[in-house]
Amino acid sequence: MDSLIPVVIASVCRYWRSTILSLPSAWSIINSESVWTYDTAFVYVKTFLERSGPTSVHLHLPYIIDGKLSKEYKSKFFIPIISAASRITCLWISRRYFHGLLQNCFPNITTLSLESTDRDITTSLFKRSNFPALRSLNSGGCTWVSDSSADSPSLPPLKYLSIGKTCGTIWIRVVQEFSTTLKGLAISLSYRRLPQETVHFPLLEYLYIHEFNHPDTCPIQAITPVLNTYEEYLRPRSQGLNYAIVKNVRYLRSFDAHRLASYPSLEIFQLSADDTVLVALAKQLKQREELCPNLRRIEFARALRANPNLIDAAKRMIKFARPHIELVQLIFPPRWSHLPGSGNDLTVRNTTVLGTLTDHLLV
Repeated sequence: MDSLIPVVIASVCRYWRSTILSLPSAWSIINSESVWTYDTAFVYVKTFLERSGPTSVHLHLPYIIDGKLSKEYKSKFFIPIISAASRITCLWISRRYFHGLLQNCFPNITTLSLESTDRDITTSLFKRSNFPALRSLNSGGCTWVSDSSADSPSLPPLKYLSIGKTCGTIWIRVVQEFSTTLKGLAISLSYRRLPQETVHFPLLEYLYIHEFNHPDTCPIQAITPVLNTYEEYLRPRSQGLNYAIVKNVRYLRSFDAHRLASYPSLEIFQLSADDTVLVALAKQLKQREELCPNLRRIEFARALRANPNLIDAAKRMIKFARPHIELVQLIFPPRWSHLPGSGNDLTVRNTTVLGTLTDHLLV
């Protein structure tokens, strides 16, 4: 739902205005990304926080006030946010807010996303006393560094962790810190010289690996006995399979189709590749009847310059070899079907709020 829809509805007529003002949930998605000045951002956030009370809110703070704002300006902006801290369940912030906001207690935040590429962070920033309900943390492009404190802080039991910058080695220790509780882990590898660690993830069901270059070694060898969904974006000739145990994976999204034998439990395969990779997949399925016996759906997003004749030939080969498989070709940019473990709760919430508005206004 567009973040300004409640404002638009309120301006239609008196009846619609009174209706929308009587629905706190209609104001609970606060996304100020579309607001371009400090003054309007402040009014927008303050107004939505007031009108959404007492419901829980999702708050996306604007990047535009990251500039050279005085402490007085930032303090003024933070006052209504801190006052509503107990109602905020999801928070997206950029680097200028970190130490101005995150030093406060947000007792009900479950999802926290940091939008930055040039900020050092430590685990003490997310101590349990300030974030007792935190379960999902996206550290964006922040660099994890050692904590200067002698005492290790008590941390909340994260279920989902996303790390977008793998500079140094501290991020590996962070992953180890949460390994026993994580159900989802996303890592973007962008540095070559990394140590190699074996990490046990007894509960991990979803794993995302994105290689921006070739690491000299696999930095983490994940022991993942219950891994269900694996999403990989690997470089050519990568050692990708060394990242995790994939024998129980049922859902796979990848650039590659040459290692299907390593996925005996595979049911849904989402492939983004050129025509030659789809042909290679078709040949495997034709020549090896025992390969992926549970495979029931293939979603294929072809490269823009793919040869349509080769693609058609590969599709016919797959249908001949495995007639029960549902083969879906997607156009660019692809809209994949949902992968278990990789969902966005905000999308679901937006749909719910929009349905509520419709129910009340169209009676």
